[in-house]
Amino acid sequence: MSDVDGEIRMQTGGHWEDSRLSKRPEHQMTVLASKRLDTLIAEQGLKKIDHIKLDIEGGEGFLLDQVIDAMRTHRPQIEISIYHTIQQFFDIPHRMMNESEGDRFYFYHYSGQFAEATLYA
Repeated sequence: MSDVDGEIRMQTGGHWEDSRLSKRPEHQMTVLASKRLDTLIAEQGLKKIDHIKLDIEGGEGFLLDQVIDAMRTHRPQIEISIYHTIQQFFDIPHRMMNESEGDRFYFYHYSGQFAEATLYA
């Protein structure tokens, strides 16, 4: 999943953190197939979506427009990781709350460290 249909370039290393979008050096890049969430929904002919879970190592912001659109049209439960950058703690909840109607939001932090923080809608 991404914000483009087609291909994206990103680092894919041997460690889980190597693919974090905030760590995109211009060396050792890999071209990967990419699809927008709204394209997948249309291609599959989905009339109802119950749940969307996002933890894409800092790339959650790239899908935020599409997730907000899905919230409006399909009313799914949303589970989105917001711990990859400090700015995500502010930007993602603020935007989702301002651009949705009738949703309730919850936050849970699963770790004593700066990790595993999840926003639920």
